[in-house]
Amino acid sequence: MRISIFGLGYVGVVSAGCLANEGHRIIGVDPVQTKVDMINSGQAPIIEKDINTLIFNAVDRGLLKASTNTIEAVNETVLSIVCVGTPSMLNGNLDLKYISRVCEKIGTALRNKSKHHVIVIRSTILPGTMQEVVIPVLQKFSGKQAGIDFGVCNNPEFMREGSAVYDYGTPPKTVIGETDKRSGDLLASLYEKINAPLIRTDIRTAVAKIKIMKKLLACSIESFPVIDSPMNSFKSGLHTLDIFSISFIRFLEVCILPAVSIRTAFMKFFFA
Repeated sequence: MRISIFGLGYVGVVSAGCLANEGHRIIGVDPVQTKVDMINSGQAPIIEKDINTLIFNAVDRGLLKASTNTIEAVNETVLSIVCVGTPSMLNGNLDLKYISRVCEKIGTALRNKSKHHVIVIRSTILPGTMQEVVIPVLQKFSGKQAGIDFGVCNNPEFMREGSAVYDYGTPPKTVIGETDKRSGDLLASLYEKINAPLIRTDIRTAVAKIKIMKKLLACSIESFPVIDSPMNSFKSGLHTLDIFSISFIRFLEVCILPAVSIRTAFMKFFFA
């Protein structure tokens, strides 16, 4: 598949390297010329285990290139993955200016593209961002309708620094929020070779579910250290979500879900 990846930071570079390693043709897009030049010379602009080898091999095989040209990248691909940063602000909110800016550029490129295109948000976002920022901006600048003229999906990542390449191929779950089935099908096809549960739902539910899972993961590990050390567990091969599953159950039972019926509903929601 021909894929454009917007944002050549940590998530974007790892995603580009791993997808190219699977045989997909990738165009990485970033406004920083230094990052573009490094990718095109076969070097990764981040420090991460195994990523330099993946980037070098992908460029050498002609499966990966980088550019600053958004219109060219959108026209040459069928799916765009947005991996730009969403840094925290002093008030605790996420700064969405980079996502908004990228959506403006992608929307502008879509205005004159006749073929169907899918935009996937992989950046960290809060519930409501897709409906209040991403989709409205894309529709405004493209003059087209999401879910009809183009597709929009949310596909959060579960990668840890130091083992991101490994984590990409062994996620605890793959969650896809989609505006329409056609777009969800295209995105889901990227994960056919990954042995992990695939959850497909609407965009609002997908974002909220992942946000709650990550928040409760942090809270449950801090409040109920049922495993001596999370880092020791990581070293022995135990995934973050394994720790989460154990400590979260205890957290629910003690703190917030004394009613059996509510507990059952939550367990089905998170672990079904």
